[in-house]
Amino acid sequence: MFKKISRSWDLTKESFNVLMLDKELMIFPIVSVVMTVLLLASFFVPAAYMIDWNSIDEEGAAANVIGIVALFAFYFIASFVMMFCNTALLHCAKIRFEGGDPTVADGFAAGFKNIGKIAYWAAISGTIGVVLAQIEERLGFLGTIIRRLVGGAWVIVTYFAVPVLIFENVTPGEAIKRSKTVVEKMWGEALVAHVGMNSVQSLFAMGGFLVLIGSIPLSVMAENFYILGAGAVLALVIWIFTAIVFSCLSQIYRAALYIYATTNEPPRTFRKELLEGAFSN
Repeated sequence: MFKKISRSWDLTKESFNVLMLDKELMIFPIVSVVMTVLLLASFFVPAAYMIDWNSIDEEGAAANVIGIVALFAFYFIASFVMMFCNTALLHCAKIRFEGGDPTVADGFAAGFKNIGKIAYWAAISGTIGVVLAQIEERLGFLGTIIRRLVGGAWVIVTYFAVPVLIFENVTPGEAIKRSKTVVEKMWGEALVAHVGMNSVQSLFAMGGFLVLIGSIPLSVMAENFYILGAGAVLALVIWIFTAIVFSCLSQIYRAALYIYATTNEPPRTFRKELLEGAFSN
């Protein structure tokens, strides 16, 4: 157990070292969040004014259809923006691993170059998201179990789908098959290590909770609620910064694993023994 924790920490440090070479890449998670909010608002706000809600209340079928369409739109927009920015990050990580010096422009260029594939993949993800949501809604607790099992299997099978899609110039369907093949070939601890990185992220995020909790007694003793407000703001900053950094680290790590899994050669800046450990017990 301690060996796995140590390995996860080492993988996080290796990925962080790569990120420090290209700090500007942290713009991509920020763009992802901002663009998702703006696109969702541009879709749902006008729709809310255009729909005659009184007529919908009288027709349950119409309400159900609109609900499904809205849910698909949500999944599609969120998936599209997230994959666009992940594509940009993966491409920049690959440039760095090959000895180059990536720029934000390189990342956006890769995203626009693959925009058709990204839209196709977002449609697939949106459809799966809607289907699983409907199953959960109709089957209750059993549906929740099915959604988690199928959703988890989908995440595992498509773990390498995005790098395959953009690096191997294949269709989304072929990318899923190829990803499954790579995952089967390089099983072992790869995904466990990925979960381990998420655990490291949780530890850093916990710092925000400690700041927030610690500001409560200080605020009470000083009879100054500005202290609590400052603690809440600082905690929020910690959570946002942690989310941005680890969003980048996860894609850098994924790119490193993909390169090693498909070439048997470690990317630059990553130790071979560390990546070998990701595929062994």
